[in-house]
Amino acid sequence: MNDGNCDIGSGDNNLSETSSKNIKHKFEQKKWVVAAVLVPIFASSIPILYQEFVESKPLLGERYAKKVSTVFLEAIYLGDYSEAYSYASPIIKDDMPFQDFKSAAMSITSQFSQPPEFRNFESASPLNGMIMVKFRAEFDAASVFREVVTLVEDEGEYSVFRVDIQPVEWPSSFIQNNSMTWAGKYPELISLSELIAESDKNVWTPIGGWELVTTKIGEQESQRTCNVVSKSRYENNGVEVVLKGLLDGCSLQIGQALVAWGRIELVSGSQIFIANPRIQVPTEGLTSPSLPSHSSSST
Repeated sequence: MNDGNCDIGSGDNNLSETSSKNIKHKFEQKKWVVAAVLVPIFASSIPILYQEFVESKPLLGERYAKKVSTVFLEAIYLGDYSEAYSYASPIIKDDMPFQDFKSAAMSITSQFSQPPEFRNFESASPLNGMIMVKFRAEFDAASVFREVVTLVEDEGEYSVFRVDIQPVEWPSSFIQNNSMTWAGKYPELISLSELIAESDKNVWTPIGGWELVTTKIGEQESQRTCNVVSKSRYENNGVEVVLKGLLDGCSLQIGQALVAWGRIELVSGSQIFIANPRIQVPTEGLTSPSLPSHSSSST
């Protein structure tokens, strides 16, 4: 989940430091090496933990991993946060009380009005002693996302360590993708035009996303997918930001504040077009912490 991005991962709650201590304590015999990096998926920079250890136990069954991941995903989409929390790893629970977990889950799923219509299992892959479970989630004919749940083993059972939900068009690796160029803090026409010309059109919104407000709900591409026109919340420069193919954009209200991430596809006239964006919509009672997300795997 900023992340097309429970990433559980963003905000003022620095999970990288506190989780590192717990991981080292619980798994010190496995020789964990922990590094914190920032990944652009949800509301702000997301602290992610990359783990590498020398020894690992055999992974549990793929069917069980798939079941745990599916139940967790459905729970956060439907707002059953108690159920989701029961599947969170002890590492997460040690650092994140239930109310913080709930706020994080609300943040990650604030874009989605309901779960996907179809979910197809893609793979369950070992990852440094964990297992990464991937699904292809179809919300409507125009919006398909990839859900990635990373599980850790604790006393013979798998539990959820982090999750990432992003459009299938997005690359799976952000921080380690040297071909990507990041735009500035605010949407500006001239600087973006130059960036796009210089970087083979692989320009993305900044790590913190753009804070926008909707001005028009445009063309409907599918049942839940619409083009949405917006503007900067802070820069009154006449620039419009068009969120192309925004899942659940059709249900947004004019004047809705949101944070958007995605690839900047085109600058034309006074408009900036973002393709297949990911957004966060402020939710009543929502606070800044979010669940650790990862988008570190290679495509």
